Amino acid sequence: MHILLAGPTGQIGSALLAQLLAAGHQVTAATRKIPSHTACQYKHVTWIHYEKLFEDKFLPHSPIDWVISCVASRTGAPLDAKKVDFGLNIELLTFAQKHKLKGFMLLSAICVQKPKLAFQGEKLKFEKCLREADLPFVIVRPTAFFQSLSTQVRRCYDGKVFYLFGNGHLTACKPISPSDLSAFMIGCLNDQTKHYQIHNIGGPGPAITPRDQVKLLESILQRSIKTRSISPKIFDVLRWFLWPFCAVSSRASTAHEYLRIAKYYATESMLVWDSQTNTYNADLTAETGQDTLDAHYRDLIAGFETERNA
Repeated sequence: MHILLAGPTGQIGSALLAQLLAAGHQVTAATRKIPSHTACQYKHVTWIHYEKLFEDKFLPHSPIDWVISCVASRTGAPLDAKKVDFGLNIELLTFAQKHKLKGFMLLSAICVQKPKLAFQGEKLKFEKCLREADLPFVIVRPTAFFQSLSTQVRRCYDGKVFYLFGNGHLTACKPISPSDLSAFMIGCLNDQTKHYQIHNIGGPGPAITPRDQVKLLESILQRSIKTRSISPKIFDVLRWFLWPFCAVSSRASTAHEYLRIAKYYATESMLVWDSQTNTYNADLTAETGQDTLDAHYRDLIAGFETERNA
């Protein structure tokens, strides 16, 4: 199968690229900027800039079957989200329709279930366009990635405190690895039962909270870890301080949105939202894969040990 992969250099896109090639698929990789090191690593991949892709003169060596879009705004700021999460995806969808491709797969995010942020609104707006298009589609909304739950591992290894919001149980998720998510997405290509569906997907359970992360690290490091609690209200205070400047400063407005994003992730779980009970429900959050956060943490810490002993 010939896949047009948009966003092949990000955390998930790069893992997906490797697995697509390993599975024997032909890949055309579309990106803003072609990275020389990645292009050298994958010599059998056709690399193309988005501008060239959308020109009428673009002719692939063989017909493209599916588009897989992993594109996402880098900042989450309103203008960037409108340009990328909606605008770039619309161009990709137009390309797919124009060339009568077999389908379009979108990597979205599970957080769009409770949209409060600009980028979530843009993602949902495109999801609606995709669902209404005359084209088979698959929408994948993953939970949190291993990388986003690993930002404090080095701190703990170095004996520093682990910061928690509230009591450490405000949020939960079923973290998923790039490898497991990529395998799930590739499996959707030929599985017609997964077409025309939205898949809210997590990694192997159980659901884990930040407080659980501390316990996990304590078990691996074989020592207690100090924690410090921060109230999520700090983001509201900082937003209130910035608000008067937003009308006259784009930097202040962007910073204000970043604080909204930070508050969201500090207080909202990355699990399926049960509209009947108005709660997040771990049991309703489907699981896939076999990679665990425990193994990921152990690999990180083993790397720190190697670095220290070098």
